[in-house]
Amino acid sequence: MQGSPPPAGDLGTSGEIGIVGGGPSSLVIAIALARRGIRTTLFERDPHPEAAPRLNPDRSYTIDISGHGLKALRHIDACDYFDERMIRFKGLKLPGGATEEWTLPGWTGSRGDILRSLMALLDAKYRDHVSLEFERAVTAVDVLTGTITHASKPCDARTQRLDFIIGGDGAGSVVRRALVAQVPGFTAVTASYPNYCTMIELDRVGDQLDRNYLHGLSVRPFCVAGAIRGDQGPGSSRWFCAVGTKAKREFSSTDEARRFLQERAPSVLELTGEEQIEAYARRPCYHIGQTLTCSRLDGGKAVLLGDAAAAFPSIGQGVNAAMESAMTLDLCIGESGRSPAALLGKELQHAVEAGGGCRLLDEHPQSFRKSLPHAPRLHHLEARHEHLRSGQERRHLLLGGPAEGRAALAPGALGIGPIPIRRSGRPLEEARRFLAQPR
Repeated sequence: MQGSPPPAGDLGTSGEIGIVGGGPSSLVIAIALARRGIRTTLFERDPHPEAAPRLNPDRSYTIDISGHGLKALRHIDACDYFDERMIRFKGLKLPGGATEEWTLPGWTGSRGDILRSLMALLDAKYRDHVSLEFERAVTAVDVLTGTITHASKPCDARTQRLDFIIGGDGAGSVVRRALVAQVPGFTAVTASYPNYCTMIELDRVGDQLDRNYLHGLSVRPFCVAGAIRGDQGPGSSRWFCAVGTKAKREFSSTDEARRFLQERAPSVLELTGEEQIEAYARRPCYHIGQTLTCSRLDGGKAVLLGDAAAAFPSIGQGVNAAMESAMTLDLCIGESGRSPAALLGKELQHAVEAGGGCRLLDEHPQSFRKSLPHAPRLHHLEARHEHLRSGQERRHLLLGGPAEGRAALAPGALGIGPIPIRRSGRPLEEARRFLAQPR
């Protein structure tokens, strides 16, 4: 079931609304507000997705969109656009031969594929309501006055005052930095864990792997492979594998990299050629075990979305949660019956504060966890679940809700589910029913 357009907003009172960042959460909120008749301006430092590369070979992990991300895409009626541009996701193939099936709609692709799918919907239906400022980086934000400075080059800086700023600018968020610096009591606490990742392209897969599944090739090191659409049409594929380690791994030569794979992950070596092993040996090893928790999600005239508020390691978990966070912001705005600017102040704070407890959205059987007892992210996430369940930490669904649950093997893996939101002292029952409804 696709989402039906919500009632149109009051264009006379919506004010000037700016969205900082052009990632998946920003595009979802821009489309969702446009469906209400609310205009926004989106600022993104990179080129338009159609003009930018689909992938960065150094970080080309395959992202699965399912669960939380599916809810967000249904909310904005975007599923058909993903069907046209991405590969259908059907589940997980685990080490040892077990399979976890995903029976609802889902997709795999690169981050660029996700952006192109969302932009296709925006360009087709909502271009009149969204002003796009690509290749303009926001360099400064005053959240108290709603003023931002943006530029395409150093001599082209412009200052603009907004009534409402939505910070969807990712883990390095300039909006979050402004909130920390300008709002008394606003804090952002980071944590670091020994999880690292290096990418390798698999160019000899042929028909050995089913492209509709993510494939766990190894547990130690943690290796998961997935396909995105190739450049030769809908039936073609490119395969990428994330090789995870507990320490930063660098190689002095191709031979050293080959020996590492032969000893630790021979199944990966069987699926890739010499050229890709050489590239793997030269690639940077990224520290993906970094998290961030904000003390709140708004301040002044700004609110945070997705990774800007609760950064997730760069292996896919954050994309689904970030898109759902945009959907939840739209639901709060819709329930208020007023423009985003009118939500500022106590009313918005009630909307974004988490209200007690934690609901774990673990969508797959317990057997999946048992199959991966030593996967690098599993121990940390399960410990984090216990931390949350004991009431020692409060998390927010709205804007930066935790990652989608499945397991540590896959991008989009085991995560912490949403916490009920409260607004003006009463639960958002409609939003919770919508989020929980299997469609």
